[in-house]
Amino acid sequence: TDSEAYRMNMAIRYLKERDEEVLAWVISNLSVTNKLVEGYYYSNCVPKAEAVVNPFLPEALKDRRWIFEQLTEVANYVGNKNKVYSGNPFEFSSITLENSRVISCMMSLAGYDMNQELVEWLMDYWKDMSVEHRKAFCMKFMEPGRLSAHKAFLCNALEDRSIHVKELAAKRLADCELSKEELLQLANSLRSKSGSFRKVVISILQKQTASKIMDVIQYLLNNEEEYCIQAGIELMMQYEAHSGIHTMFLPKLEALKQEKLSTQTTILLDKLLADKNQTKEAYTEENGFGLYDPKETKAFASWQGAKCQTTALTSTKVQEGTQALREIEEEELFSEQ
Repeated sequence: TDSEAYRMNMAIRYLKERDEEVLAWVISNLSVTNKLVEGYYYSNCVPKAEAVVNPFLPEALKDRRWIFEQLTEVANYVGNKNKVYSGNPFEFSSITLENSRVISCMMSLAGYDMNQELVEWLMDYWKDMSVEHRKAFCMKFMEPGRLSAHKAFLCNALEDRSIHVKELAAKRLADCELSKEELLQLANSLRSKSGSFRKVVISILQKQTASKIMDVIQYLLNNEEEYCIQAGIELMMQYEAHSGIHTMFLPKLEALKQEKLSTQTTILLDKLLADKNQTKEAYTEENGFGLYDPKETKAFASWQGAKCQTTALTSTKVQEGTQALREIEEEELFSEQ
């Protein structure tokens, strides 16, 4: 039948079934709230935990909790099985025994009213969730700003095998007040090579106060992973060259200069050290008051002086020539008289 309510009621009746082929058909009839289990989201939306009522699930919490408990037993039994059964009841029919729809129904039951007991129970089945499930769980079930358990869970999710899940977990932590231990967990995740993920994590670390970030920078610069070292240098670059942070880590930065690092890390390190060693000059006549190059001015003055000297010499010669001509003319005029 196409009645979802009927199919769900039948599935509930046979959740104790352990014939695997029959159990696969039972699982296929479980009701799922798609809005809660889909991991897709728009980049400009603000993820938040929001209850979604499924009319095909029991309204009473005790009934939903009972179904949830039965499904945990099914999930534990199925585990990572992925068996395909075909030819029954028809040659063209087939069914797969897997946990995906079991987890989806558990998420639907917990998300019916966002019951925290069921949500936290779901955390135990993180390893059984698909990537889409894990993304949806981070985005639609977690309240890290309000619940410390959720914040801790997201910090652990930074080590997830999916870069998309890691990035989403980091984004959910972005607006939270983070302890030094939680900041170190963020720093540890910077071993990842993913540019988009690293950008999210570093942006969170850059918002922290200097007192909080000191341990993080020390951890990153002393890490064996070059991606962590690079992140530590990037964090230091946001502070003034004369700050205590630069002074404290200068010996380590100088030591890193002797290590074999990638070109990108070396360029960042050279820039950081150059900024540290640069001194601010006072504006004086000797440096052109910061407006011009005195050397060029002196060269121009020398050229100008030589030019004036040449012009004066030329003028004198012209005057002497003119005087000589006048004297010759006067002598000729005198002789004629």
